[in-house]
Amino acid sequence: MSRRQRLERWSRRLRGRPTAHFLHIGKTAGTAVKTGLEEATGAGNFHLMLHSHNIRLIDIPEDDFVFFCVRDPVGRFVSGFRSRQRQGQPAHFRPWRPSEAEAFALFSSPDALGLALGAGGEEQRQAAAAMGSIAHVNRSYWWWFKDAAFLRARAEHILWIGRQEHLDLAPLERALGLEHIVLPSDPARAHRGPPGPDTELSPRARDLLRNWYAADYEFLALCDELDEVIDLGDRTARPDERPTGS
Repeated sequence: MSRRQRLERWSRRLRGRPTAHFLHIGKTAGTAVKTGLEEATGAGNFHLMLHSHNIRLIDIPEDDFVFFCVRDPVGRFVSGFRSRQRQGQPAHFRPWRPSEAEAFALFSSPDALGLALGAGGEEQRQAAAAMGSIAHVNRSYWWWFKDAAFLRARAEHILWIGRQEHLDLAPLERALGLEHIVLPSDPARAHRGPPGPDTELSPRARDLLRNWYAADYEFLALCDELDEVIDLGDRTARPDERPTGS
């Protein structure tokens, strides 16, 4: 049975209220949001399903609702690099895969890896291999959302798109019918890494990484477009008050 079939079966069992799925894109404040939702008060308009990283939009039943967070791709790269360099600690311990161990032996900082993407020759080849090996770093936003046409087709069922850099939870509270969502302050519970000098990128590395993640910047532009064209009143209305698509 596919993931989608399992979720459809589960969704059918939840009677009375529709289902809203949180798609957890790595290194976009997803852990903090899920923790806040687990502790939020209020009856809520939806049955909530808070997913792991491996559930994608294509897995979600078409009549169900979704919400998710995004982040600047270069900032997400830095956070993902540092998280995997620590092997997920302090919140988790997930040992390196052999390809990750090789990548971190070659590149000791996000800046070093970013600069190597424009180094040419063997160093650039090694950098491209590292970008494809390090978890979080190697996964595009489009892995969760397939392509622009597919995401647009599901736009009526998007409740909220949060921005990690300036999370505004008030629209999410209204959409879900919850009274108060409080994000955890403890870095471990939020899976937030410690600050450090290795978070800084040189202008050259930043430019090379923006080019590497060009498709992800196209995804963010589409999210901005969807935020503008999806009427906020419709997204935050009670589910039985929402207009249906033609």
